Amino acid sequence: MALKPFSRNNILRILLSTAAFLMTLAAVIGGAHVQEGYDIEVGSVSPMRFFAPTQMVNPYQTNVNREAAWNAAENMLPVMERDTDAQYRILHEIEAFFEAGETARLEFRAEIERYFEAVEALAADQLEQLAFQAEPHLDEDTSYLYPIPQPYTLAYEYDSDHADVEPLSLPVFPDPLDVQLPIHLNNNLKRLFIEMNDDMFSIMLTEVMQVTHDIMNDGIHVLDIPSMVSVQSAVQARGLPDDVTRLAFEIISNYIEPNIFVNEAETDLRREQIASEYAIVYYQQGELIIDANAIITDEAFMALEHLNLIRTDDEANMPLIAGSVLLVCIVYGMAIAYLYIFFKGSFTGNKEALLIFTLYAFVIGVTWTISGAGFIPYVFVPLPIFCMLLVMFFNVRIALATNISATVICAMIFQAPIDFVIYFTLMGINISMIANFTTSRSRIMFAGASVAALSALIYLGVSIFFARTLSQDMLIVSTYAAVAGLFAVIVSVGTAPFWEFVFGAVTSFRLIELSNPNHPVLRKLAIEAPGTYHHSLIVANLAESAAYEIGANPYLARAGGYYHDIGKIKYPLFFAENQGKENPHDKMQPRESCAVLVSHVDYGLELATRYRLPKMIRDIIEQHQGKTMMKYFYHKAKEAAEKDGTEISDQDYRYGFTTPQSKEAALIMLADTVEAAVRSKIPNVNSFTEIEDMIRRLIKDKIDDGQLIDSGFTLRDIEATIQSFFKVFRAMNHERIAYPTSAVKEA
Repeated sequence: MALKPFSRNNILRILLSTAAFLMTLAAVIGGAHVQEGYDIEVGSVSPMRFFAPTQMVNPYQTNVNREAAWNAAENMLPVMERDTDAQYRILHEIEAFFEAGETARLEFRAEIERYFEAVEALAADQLEQLAFQAEPHLDEDTSYLYPIPQPYTLAYEYDSDHADVEPLSLPVFPDPLDVQLPIHLNNNLKRLFIEMNDDMFSIMLTEVMQVTHDIMNDGIHVLDIPSMVSVQSAVQARGLPDDVTRLAFEIISNYIEPNIFVNEAETDLRREQIASEYAIVYYQQGELIIDANAIITDEAFMALEHLNLIRTDDEANMPLIAGSVLLVCIVYGMAIAYLYIFFKGSFTGNKEALLIFTLYAFVIGVTWTISGAGFIPYVFVPLPIFCMLLVMFFNVRIALATNISATVICAMIFQAPIDFVIYFTLMGINISMIANFTTSRSRIMFAGASVAALSALIYLGVSIFFARTLSQDMLIVSTYAAVAGLFAVIVSVGTAPFWEFVFGAVTSFRLIELSNPNHPVLRKLAIEAPGTYHHSLIVANLAESAAYEIGANPYLARAGGYYHDIGKIKYPLFFAENQGKENPHDKMQPRESCAVLVSHVDYGLELATRYRLPKMIRDIIEQHQGKTMMKYFYHKAKEAAEKDGTEISDQDYRYGFTTPQSKEAALIMLADTVEAAVRSKIPNVNSFTEIEDMIRRLIKDKIDDGQLIDSGFTLRDIEATIQSFFKVFRAMNHERIAYPTSAVKEA
């Protein structure tokens, strides 16, 4: 409710605004979100039956599903990633090892040949000493060894008789253990590698490469005992001699490495995904949480705690209460500021303020009651009724702004999720558009059917979006939504006469009724002042046409045009449109003529009160002249004063009423001025351009005189009004085709 600066005239509005604010605070703090709660705990007896007030999360079952998802994520096998380059690199390294080994084997054989060449050059006694340098390498199966001859074999055993023989500087037999290899092998395996014949060496190379290829192709996660046993089994399966098998295993084990690794990033991502994929369990609206006298379970306790129904200490509730007070202050303050800044002219009377307060209190009270019941779907909150009545009694913009604020407040009272706000915001837009069609019986039927259908569709859309599924309960509640939407239209239209009677509010129905020419005042005007009646019809057409262009109320503009000059019934012949050849003002003093003109406003207000015309019509009757100067009589008085040498005040020749306080009143003022002036000039104009220039000049005079300063008119509204007036006059004065008359035959 918009408030003007403090004065005695708006004390009631200040009190109503304060009462509405305190009522809102009480409803929010005492609602489902902030309350004292029940003194219960797990294992105690439930004092009453508890229902879910709306669709809400079942925290217990949801936590069970969440923990199961977390456990599944923890037990998930890690995501492995293969090193595709490892196999090629390892095979290449083993191949390089065998190439290096082959080179070492060839060098070793070359040393042996050089050794025997040196032996051939020795004398007999030197050969005897040389025989003790080499110890023959014996093996059970030496068929795969390279045939290396012994350097010398004595027929006798070495004994102590030879101990005093002085060793000579003789050639030393090459030792395989002195050969350098890329990897470390024990003595036996190293000797075997060097002394192995070429055929076995080639076979071993092939088998080592094949086994390595197969092992790496299968993948190695880690080099542990099981994996090494697996490698050993694979080598043994190739059918090589035992010592060659050991050698091959030793070579492979020196080179192989894990080629399958854990992808930590992907593993964490998969675990997060699994942990987040759990079903959210809901209590449906009206579903029983715990029955009376039943034992409170963990599941029921968590649900009641989620609803803030468990008693806590006052200190725990203080931040919640403070936040509620702050939010209510913000929402309520923004609504008041919006209405005051943009629509202060719509709440000039106390009855308008009392009406909107009553509607608001009705919505808050019903919402608080439904929220306490717990099993009634939120679609029955009467916000659509509130919005539709505001559209009918005020306008669409006031209804939309107030509905949004009331929706937020009701959501706080109801402890409703975001789907509550979305549903009633969309419903407010829906109602605001369709309410304009409730001007006849057929349109009321269309409006009711449209609101019902759209209510069900909006609820279904919002519910499916947030629940990500379609359930039977949603279909049932959507039916409730359709019923609630139809009920909103029926209640709004059906109770409109009650609100009109009690608060003096006016709907489009009432304005259409007032526009009926059979109204007693209009019949009286048509009979006693026909010129004024015709003038009023044109003014009404002009104002209504412009009202559509600037977003004003066209029904009010038309009705205001019909009634704005009803006061001329008292002295109809003193007004030009009702006069014949004689003008009574020619025989009167200018001050007397002005008094007669001013009296038509006073008498019009008297008739409006007698016939119980709405306040907004009475306001138009009073404001349509504003403080306009009666220029004709002012100039007439000024000429007489100049002759007499006296002075006059222009204030004596002005209407002393309120300037237009609304767009509709301003439209009537402009249409009244333009109609009289333009109609008198039309016979003498040469083009429609002159008519437009005249309209523009007349309206500019009103602006310059300060008559529209409180009307809320903008530059855009002024231009739209000029163009609208011009279109009406052009249509009224279009050229007609001259119908030919038939020639009379002469006899």
